[in-house]
Amino acid sequence: MRTVFSFAAVGILVGMMLSPAATAAELRVLAGGAMTAVWAGLKPKFEQTSGHKLDIFFAPLRT
Repeated sequence: MRTVFSFAAVGILVGMMLSPAATAAELRVLAGGAMTAVWAGLKPKFEQTSGHKLDIFFAPLRT
């Protein structure tokens, strides 16, 4: 579980560092249902640290 949490956090932070503008935004995230607990822990920390708002949708992901 911690590994998944770490990968999600690193992915978001890398995406933010590569963006040209550093203004607050609403980010929409589509995640699988298995990620519910991960995003529940990550969302408040990310929003407080970055100033960005996360709008998370959970849906079954198909491969």
